[in-house]
Amino acid sequence: MLRRRYMILISFMGLLSIASVVFSLPFFTDSKAKDWPMWRYDANRSASSPHKLSDKLHLQWVRDYPKLTQAWEDPFNQDLMPFDKVYEPVVQGKTMFIGSNASDRMVALDTDTGAEKWSFYVDGPVRFPPVAYNGNVYFVSDDGHLYCVDGEQGTLIWKFRGGPSERKMLGNERMISTWAARGGPVLKDGVVYFGAGIWPLMGVFIYAIDAETGKLIWENDSMGPLYITQPHNSPAYSGVAPQGTFVVSEDKLLVPSGRSIPACFDLQTGEFLYYHLAQNKKNGGSFTSALGNYFVNYHRNGLTSLYNLSTGASIVSQFGAIPVMTEKILFSMGSSITAFDLDNLRQVEQEEKLVVDATGKKVKIVKDKKWALDQLWKSNVDASGDLIKAGKRLYAGGTNVVSAVSIPRYGTKTSVKWKANIEGTAARLIAADDKLFVITLEGRIYAFGKGKAQSKVHIQSTKKLDITKDALAKAKDILEATGVKEGYCLAYGLETGDMIAALAQESELRIIAIDPDPVKVDSLRRKFDAAGLYGKKLTVLVGTPSDFDAPPYVARSEERRVGQECSSR
Repeated sequence: MLRRRYMILISFMGLLSIASVVFSLPFFTDSKAKDWPMWRYDANRSASSPHKLSDKLHLQWVRDYPKLTQAWEDPFNQDLMPFDKVYEPVVQGKTMFIGSNASDRMVALDTDTGAEKWSFYVDGPVRFPPVAYNGNVYFVSDDGHLYCVDGEQGTLIWKFRGGPSERKMLGNERMISTWAARGGPVLKDGVVYFGAGIWPLMGVFIYAIDAETGKLIWENDSMGPLYITQPHNSPAYSGVAPQGTFVVSEDKLLVPSGRSIPACFDLQTGEFLYYHLAQNKKNGGSFTSALGNYFVNYHRNGLTSLYNLSTGASIVSQFGAIPVMTEKILFSMGSSITAFDLDNLRQVEQEEKLVVDATGKKVKIVKDKKWALDQLWKSNVDASGDLIKAGKRLYAGGTNVVSAVSIPRYGTKTSVKWKANIEGTAARLIAADDKLFVITLEGRIYAFGKGKAQSKVHIQSTKKLDITKDALAKAKDILEATGVKEGYCLAYGLETGDMIAALAQESELRIIAIDPDPVKVDSLRRKFDAAGLYGKKLTVLVGTPSDFDAPPYVARSEERRVGQECSSR
């Protein structure tokens, strides 16, 4: 017999997913040169660090994690919004911080050994790269919050809710905040910027938060119901929808907006400056980087475009793949590395255009100007996965290989100075702590350092749950009584967690378990994560039936007490 009554809510709605609505500068003066404190190194997202690595690198350790599943499942959205495609770590000192949308946590790793120092669980997927600053790590989650966690202890310092309430909904096959935080954080001069809400008519919120105290500096909540011209050249209410990692350049904040070009705001006040949605038609994506008065935005099919930061006007359309940005050269990744001469970006006259009238009579000759971005050189090195600059070398990642490439001076050619084989596709590279870290699309992390070592391999393993026969029998009774073995399940009151573990084992349900005890919730999260169940299959949250704000449409009550009838609560 159960010692307390369980409420089981089984969804008949099936599995839902949200429909789409949608250059080399230091990050901060007191950062250590050997750190990689945020995504693509700095607030500009330049992917260019001054940190020089050893000429010869040797494998130090390897760690496996489960392959990630992106929020958006169709190929078009996955191309334009790849922000949760691969693990996106940052490094400060001897610690790597890495988030997971699979197990809803932030993890700290020892950069010398690859051992886990701590794990901090939150109430939703962690889809965006964190920021490391002054010993703390900052990150956002689909639960709608910005978190500040102590980098050494893995304990919460403060958190800031981005939406107006704790209201929840089903999104991308998970229970998330109605105002999911998908405006990835960026930090500049002690201020963290992030965004919450991706459906303009439901409210969009863009924030500047003091990194030390978590106090609000400014908020812009007016970007949702904008009445603007849409790509089909007709006006409608549809504003900025933050999806992507924020970028800072000079005095401006760029807010990527999913499948469109980014919006621009004043960094100090949050004042809206521009969002040229209609002018750019359906071009744009979640990737943005900037340098000085230029910014780059990903379009599609491996191509990016260059824009004027002050005005948002297009300069060069679809010139190459995602680049490393330096003051003089753009290094574009792809099946090969291509260098473009940013220092000589200029306007040139186009060929003459003859204008004639309806009778065919010559009226005038028009000369126009266009921007020219010259190619400097091209190197046939596989950089299809990622490309960064560290010191005076480029590091390229591709299929089963990572390479270090010299940057040629005038009159010389590029050459491969170092190369290592890996297993899988190198999708992210980081240069920090005298090491090159390679993160593959398949979920593996490689650490290469300057000294030969007996490399440690951390294999991803799962610990089988010891579920009692009584719990398994009762779970089967519940499933038989309801006649439902897939969809969503809300379970209130957990005790040991055996019942929800049994339900997870005996069905295809996506189980959302709620209990008022935060200590128990944290313990069960770790237990189920170790068993390989936590995340999409089973999540545990703090709450009670009266205060947990579950979506009204998620389930219908199928409350049962095995062995006897019970009244509905």
